[in-house]
Amino acid sequence: MWKNRSPETEKPLEGFLTKDAIKGIYLFGAKDPELISPDNWESDFGFMERPNAVRVNLNLFYDYRKNVELYPVWQKFLRDNQPKTIIFWGQTDIFFTPAGGEAFLKDLPKAEMHRLDAGHFAVEDHLDYISRNMQRFYDEKVKNRK
Repeated sequence: MWKNRSPETEKPLEGFLTKDAIKGIYLFGAKDPELISPDNWESDFGFMERPNAVRVNLNLFYDYRKNVELYPVWQKFLRDNQPKTIIFWGQTDIFFTPAGGEAFLKDLPKAEMHRLDAGHFAVEDHLDYISRNMQRFYDEKVKNRK
């Protein structure tokens, strides 16, 4: 789709916007899928049923092509500024591989990385762990520090 945008190249991406696909994305790789509320995919799909919502999302998918060319800019910013960073990475994310998470450590070697037994929506079944560690990280590394 990125090189030749047409109804034919968009068609496969529309599949990601169906109720079953949205539900599957929430559940794929989740360690504890019973912790994930069906309200998530029901609500997301409800948004997909609004006028022009599919078109807006297809436009967003098309715009993703610009991300790759911006990676060097973002990577330089991270290398130059070394922001205090905590990363939570679902190791079974359907879209972002473990290698993608590890790549951040090349530019942010002091980042705190948490590799979770989770999928794309790690916060859904790891909320307590993530929120507890975010608070700890803030208290230890950010609050009252320069």
